[in-house]
This record gives sequence, structure tokens and C-alpha cells, in this order.
Amino acid sequence: KLTKLISLPVSVCFMIYDFSVGSYIGILNESIAIVSILISLFKGLNMYYLYSPYLLLFALTSIFWL
Repeated sequence: KLTKLISLPVSVCFMIYDFSVGSYIGILNESIAIVSILISLFKGLNMYYLYSPYLLLFALTSIFWL
């Protein structure tokens, strides 16, 4: 889980770089990586916070503040 949390901002940075140099394949690659990481994190959080929507909302928003 920690690796995924660290990989998310790294992928965003690489996506910005790929966009600035015009690498469309790189943008596609990082888009797939970001979606994959978010799905994986959401699945993991969903198991723990299934019955508490407020905790799920807090957990999802706190990911983006790292």
C-alpha cells in the first residue's frame, strides 16, 4: 500500500513531463498506471470503510494531500 501511495505522485510528475515533451505513449502509460493505482487503493479502502462513508470520504481525500 505504501508503494502505491508513493507511486501515485511520481506517476503524476512523469505525466506532466511526458505532456511537456509531447510523449503521447508516455501519457497513455502514466494514465493507465494512475487509474490502476486508484482502483487498487479504492478496493483496499472499500474493505475497511465499507460501512462508514464518512471515513471512506476522508481516506480518499487524504490520498491527494500527500
